[in-house]
Amino acid sequence: MSHLWDDRDSGIDNAASAARDLDVAPRPSVKRTRAFDHERPSKFIALGGSGRFGGLERDEYLQTRVHPKLHIQAQELGDEELWELGQQNYSKQFSEISVLRGSGDPGDLFGHGGREAYMQQHVHRKLHPRAVALGDQELLELGRLSFNDQFGVFEQVANLTGQAPLRGQGQSGDLFGGATRDAYMQQHVHRKLHSKAVELSDQDLAALGKLSFNEQFPFLGAEGDSGAARGAPLRAADMFLGHSRDPAAARDSHLRGDDLFMGHGRDTYMAARVHRRLHAQAAQLGDQELFDLGQLSFNQQFTFLENSPAVKSAPKHDLFGPAGRDAYLQQRVHRKLHPKACLLDDQELFDLGKLNFNDQFPVMEQLEVVPVPAAVPTSSSVQVQEQPPPSGMFGGLSRDAYMAARVHRRLHPQAALLSDHQLRELGQLSFNQQFPYFENTPVTQPPPQQQQHQQHQQQLHQHRQPQVQAAPAALPPKTDVFGGLGREDYMQRRIHRKLHAKAAILGDEELYELGRLSFNEQFPLLEHVEPAAAFGGLQQGSADMFGGMGRESYMQQRVHRKLHPQAASLTDSQLFELGKMSFNQQFPYFEAGAEAQLVTQTKTDCFGGIGREAYMQGRVHRRLHSKAALLSDTELFELGKLSFNEQFPALENMEVWAQTESQQEPQVV
Repeated sequence: MSHLWDDRDSGIDNAASAARDLDVAPRPSVKRTRAFDHERPSKFIALGGSGRFGGLERDEYLQTRVHPKLHIQAQELGDEELWELGQQNYSKQFSEISVLRGSGDPGDLFGHGGREAYMQQHVHRKLHPRAVALGDQELLELGRLSFNDQFGVFEQVANLTGQAPLRGQGQSGDLFGGATRDAYMQQHVHRKLHSKAVELSDQDLAALGKLSFNEQFPFLGAEGDSGAARGAPLRAADMFLGHSRDPAAARDSHLRGDDLFMGHGRDTYMAARVHRRLHAQAAQLGDQELFDLGQLSFNQQFTFLENSPAVKSAPKHDLFGPAGRDAYLQQRVHRKLHPKACLLDDQELFDLGKLNFNDQFPVMEQLEVVPVPAAVPTSSSVQVQEQPPPSGMFGGLSRDAYMAARVHRRLHPQAALLSDHQLRELGQLSFNQQFPYFENTPVTQPPPQQQQHQQHQQQLHQHRQPQVQAAPAALPPKTDVFGGLGREDYMQRRIHRKLHAKAAILGDEELYELGRLSFNEQFPLLEHVEPAAAFGGLQQGSADMFGGMGRESYMQQRVHRKLHPQAASLTDSQLFELGKMSFNQQFPYFEAGAEAQLVTQTKTDCFGGIGREAYMQGRVHRRLHSKAALLSDTELFELGKLSFNEQFPALENMEVWAQTESQQEPQVV
């Protein structure tokens, strides 16, 4: 600043010399000194101020020397108080401003905006429902802290004030920080939990909104089984509702007649302390039994309910709620699994619906559901009456359904010879443990009536030519072998599509047993069945040739839609042979003259109508094509039935056997 005053002095001297030239009396020159600088009247003095802001205006002083969080309160101070506040460092200003204000009106603490505006600006939004219960001074102190510090010290502030947040509020709007119930739920509750949260009371909903989204799921029993996830929501509920979590104190309060569940309510206690899979059974318990159940670990709760007489004698709880079983199936199970899932019992369907769609498919592959008739006729048309197993031995399932669902399919022939108790023990093992089970367990002979039915099942599992009758005997009336599905629907679902033509000539009981096998096991079982010859011998119409579905339905289902105009001119036998091919194979046949190829094709072709070359391309490893081309049709057909890994040693054995035969032949001289 000294150089500015020097320039000003030089300007005054120049003005004095100019005045002498004009014969004008000059103004007396006054030398400006640094001491005089402090005595100069400031701009604020000229306006009538106190002059304590160091040459700054009041607003500039406020912005420069006062903490930003105190600007609202500092605007209400006088000039003297504002000057004293600005002389303090930031950490002391928070406590100093309360002393400087010294006003008895609580509204003055929060400035022009009032209490609500102060809370919206200085308190974290998740703490608003709890902060409304604080006093004005405590709320002011809370707003001076950072958001991270507010969460850590809030409980200390609540204890100092002696108030319990979320209690004693007259209206629900106070619980939700001035917002409505719906707005609070939209902002603080996960959207997947809205359907469950609408059933909660205002206090429970406010407590739920204080939790993180991950903690809200176990709080309502929607997700999570760990002990930490189970205890966190209840501890949070205790913190917000102001109750102790001590079990002994809870029992004492029950003896005094207080609420057994410590004010949480029965549903909230069960959601936080009972495993979600046991909610249906726990709902049947009394209050004291439910409280005791909640004190156990999740693993101990299952054993507790198994031995509880209240659960066993109580009526069955509706697993699917008011919507019912059908609505639950449509909403929670993948649509491609509906035909199989509709055959499950209620508990199995309920457990399946808890999984996501990707996990449901492998579960249904292991849990193979088969409709079991009341009586299954044998090939000799003898009705075998099976002895019913003891009640509850197979969990409500029949013996065949239990074996299909719990026993590996490769062990079904051996498992059919087991007794009911042995079969139940086998089904409780994993698939890997079931194979060595037969090595260590002697097989108990079943009753004679059961042996006949088991022998018939074992014959169907052996890869031998089935006895196909020209006209299968009619089933007795009121006997539905296919469990209400009907013959056509059962064949469409359980028989491989390439075997429909051959399976159409089987009897109902043989078709039912064939459908119980896997697709890979069905092919060797029907290997030597000739559907064309069988249909020719029966001299049935086109409806019988096409499996009872008619010519049009057969063409719609088995022939590519782009080939329908050409296929319409074929005869029934030609159309039947065309439908046995895959879609990719149907186009070359029409390009090369479909009618000529289909007519000249022999019905005894061992390659299924696709030809020798196509069979070798599709069924023989490409590295063996040069050697397989030298084999006969029968040898090539047998080679194609093996897996690729088995074809290599099999072909080597054929070569060794051929060399041995050639060496044993006598040489002709």
